[in-house]
Amino acid sequence: MLQKFANIFKILTSCIFYQELANVAKYYYYEHALPLSKIQKGNGVVVHPSVNIHFGENISLENNVRIREHCTLFASKNSKITIGPDTGIGARTTLISINHRFIERKGFRKQESKEKDIVIENDVWIGQNCMILYG
Repeated sequence: MLQKFANIFKILTSCIFYQELANVAKYYYYEHALPLSKIQKGNGVVVHPSVNIHFGENISLENNVRIREHCTLFASKNSKITIGPDTGIGARTTLISINHRFIERKGFRKQESKEKDIVIENDVWIGQNCMILYG
């Protein structure tokens, strides 16, 4: 028992612990809190704190939308994600409105991106572990 307290004390007095804590806080701020503040939200919207959000200003959540843990909403600079009222999205689901084009024989980083809006209609249930792409 004394060894456990010694290990906890050692961790709490370690510089690495506080560096990692700062990294987690920074990640949460830039991947969740800041983009969430830019989303257009209706009444009764619940977004789990572990949801990753990109380009929140291009995301619209209507009334009574529920988004469970570890989801990703990845809008892009030139595309939007709109989720209609009374919609639920299960855990670990990803919505991505941008993708690489794979037309030429080049590496994916050299390919152009294609962006297109995603619209989820009213009263939709999307189960967990789904991948929703544009189109």
